[in-house]
Amino acid sequence: MTRKFFAILLSATIATTSIGAAPVQAGDRDAARAIAGIAAIAILGAAIHESQRGNRAPQQTHGRPHRQPQAHQPQRQHRARAVPASCLVDTRVNRQRVSALRMRCVDRNVRGRAPQSCVRRTTANHGPRYVYGKRCMRNNGYVVARR
Repeated sequence: MTRKFFAILLSATIATTSIGAAPVQAGDRDAARAIAGIAAIAILGAAIHESQRGNRAPQQTHGRPHRQPQAHQPQRQHRARAVPASCLVDTRVNRQRVSALRMRCVDRNVRGRAPQSCVRRTTANHGPRYVYGKRCMRNNGYVVARR
């Protein structure tokens, strides 16, 4: 907005000075008008500069940022989520035999949502099935309960 304002101000100044151009004869009145015009432009520029002063983004300091000291917080114990052993099935995924967890069984028996990144597609006798990869589930905090 400031650029537009200055562009309009500059074009208006150029237009008014070219309209009032006369042969060179400077009197006291003309000199006073010129000084008053320059002063008005300087005052407007200073006011715009002051209004933009608070809008600047904070400057980034070089080096390491200062960290606020934090109170010591005890580590939370993350318990692994247990998946029933009845959900475990051996199947083929991408032509390889793998241990997997049946999707429907896990969704019914485990609290919370299982990670969608662990979903694998397998083809069985009855068409495509979806399972969770056992290794992926283990890496995401799930364990198969003992039988």
